[in-house]
Amino acid sequence: MVRSKTYPHYQKGVTFIELIIVLSVIVILSTLSLSSYRNFNEDRKLELEAQKLIETFELAKKKTISGDKPCGSFQGTYTVSWTISSYTLTPDGCSNLMTYRFPGSIVLTTNSSVTFQPFGRGSDEASIIIKHVKKSVCRNVTLNGAGTADQDIITCP
Repeated sequence: MVRSKTYPHYQKGVTFIELIIVLSVIVILSTLSLSSYRNFNEDRKLELEAQKLIETFELAKKKTISGDKPCGSFQGTYTVSWTISSYTLTPDGCSNLMTYRFPGSIVLTTNSSVTFQPFGRGSDEASIIIKHVKKSVCRNVTLNGAGTADQDIITCP
């Protein structure tokens, strides 16, 4: 008996090899997307920490201009001081109004302070580098004499 060269029946289902190939592709794509998401998340965290620092400068400027007196010995100015791991908003002559500590992976590269003057006379100028230690990515927060702050991405020193 001679077999026919046509194959009237077709394979139903998938082979084990096809299943392994599809699963491998899915695992590779999900690993790549998870890695990209983590990088994006860490970059976003650094950007948000820089924005919080800028908002603290804005708060100090607004409180100084408004003449807000938080205590009886208030001297009329507000100071934002920072260390490598935190920053503090202080009404001069009073105790700290607020202190903020950075997450462990984010640090500032210098210790310093700026003082905001009343009657719209502005503030000291400053340039603060915020660094993500794990990724070696930095942002520079600049404060001009008018008390306006901005941030941008820079190459870490």
